[in-house]
Amino acid sequence: MFQFRVSYWYTLILCAGLLFLPPSALADSCDRLFKILAEPGVEKTLSRLSEFRARGEGGGAIQRALHEEAISKKLHEIQSKLSERGVFASIDDLQSLLNNAKRKAHEEKKEEPTKPALPPELPKELRTKPEQTNGSGSFHNRHHRDYLKAIVPKKIAPDLKATSFRISRRVPSTPSWGPDGVLAVGGVDHHIYVLKPNPLSRELEKISSFKTGDWLDSTPAWGPDGTLAVGSKDSHVYILKLNPFTRELEKVASFKTGGAVHSTPAWRPDGTLAVGSHDNSIYIVKFNTLTNELEKVASFKTEGGIASSPSWGPNGELAVGSYDKNIYVLRLNPLSKELEKVASFETQSGVSSSPAWGPDGMLAVGSWDKRLYVLRLNSQTEQLDQIASLETKGEFWASPAWGPDGMLAIGSADSYIYVLKPNPLKQQLEKVASLRFGSAVVSSPAWGPDGLLTMGTRGGSVHVLKLNLSTKELEKVANFQAAGEIHSSPSWGPDGTLVIGSDDGNLYHLSIEENRAFPKGE
Repeated sequence: MFQFRVSYWYTLILCAGLLFLPPSALADSCDRLFKILAEPGVEKTLSRLSEFRARGEGGGAIQRALHEEAISKKLHEIQSKLSERGVFASIDDLQSLLNNAKRKAHEEKKEEPTKPALPPELPKELRTKPEQTNGSGSFHNRHHRDYLKAIVPKKIAPDLKATSFRISRRVPSTPSWGPDGVLAVGGVDHHIYVLKPNPLSRELEKISSFKTGDWLDSTPAWGPDGTLAVGSKDSHVYILKLNPFTRELEKVASFKTGGAVHSTPAWRPDGTLAVGSHDNSIYIVKFNTLTNELEKVASFKTEGGIASSPSWGPNGELAVGSYDKNIYVLRLNPLSKELEKVASFETQSGVSSSPAWGPDGMLAVGSWDKRLYVLRLNSQTEQLDQIASLETKGEFWASPAWGPDGMLAIGSADSYIYVLKPNPLKQQLEKVASLRFGSAVVSSPAWGPDGLLTMGTRGGSVHVLKLNLSTKELEKVANFQAAGEIHSSPSWGPDGTLVIGSDDGNLYHLSIEENRAFPKGE
């Protein structure tokens, strides 16, 4: 304690002196400051204050916390003064300098015995439950001898091998694979890009790009003859094509709606295109080869904006969700050329999740009311009958994905990924497995080869999972950590690799490392 007090007052005196030093002397002074802060007694300043408060300890711990808080405030004051003198450093920079000084101090004292390292921080869900520790709460404290008495996974998932292509500040758009292994994705820099992975380096190489009037989070949709449809916040739907000779992405036609287009266009085999807009309407458009224009065939107006992506059904129906709380099933009348409502189902909140048609005419869609619905169109009553639903503790922003054996995967804002199976007889969604992450899952899951399942989280992590049918658990196969939130959904490539966008501005190309051994003892 004596050593801590001496270091504390010495630090304050040195900090006060720093405020009046000329800029030329600041670097050396900061170096001396961080050497002092690296002393064992003062090191707690940046690492232990929150721990003391979280424990609710009193007496000497509170007193130490007050001292440490004073030093922390002084560091922020120094940061401000340095900024005024033209020396810019974040608290993270100061922490980094502190860590470097600490390493140097340890190298100078190699002959001295070092303290044993603390055990690694375990995820909260893996720690011992309170009742297993007689209420002592040792699963919160890494210093406690019982801390490691937890359910530790047998294997640690290896990292995904990653290459990246820098696009813009954010990449909310979901990448889409096209013919000849090319890839299309949009960014907030107003551009849509066409890229192709180098088969040797796995690097994403730009082929061409096209600039729209505003940013894009709509997923590009490849259509007939290699055409590419995408919506933009500038209210337009664009039809583009990659010129095979010049390799330039050229505009074929565009169609202007009355609002931003966040919805992903949906092609039909006959070349017609459905897309939703924030002007509360869903449009059916088609390219006229005589006029070279994208013309409106029909439209249907709801009471709310449409960010949900429309989905064509097995019998020509069109399903879409709206901010007006409804899920609509529409049909184009071939005689009147009107888009008519066949049926609708009202949820308790807005719907931005995209409907997904499944086996036996089932339709799955999530809502902001924290429920996942499985519906079916009744051909006799022309009603959308609810087969089953699942209520969670978080909204559904992601879209559901049907997988093998009629299983359904979806992520929720409650930080869980769910794998479910509808039971129409019992009118239930039976939970096959679920797995919790550290942050909300707003990225839509994608089923891949060999039953693999992948999605991203707001915490920036990308996970590849495998359903173990014997244990009914989702096991982590591999993972990747980006530097920004992930709203983009992953897309599996023809070679089994993954692409996904991040809010750190990168489009990542990921592959599972082969023949990677798990750490011993895990």
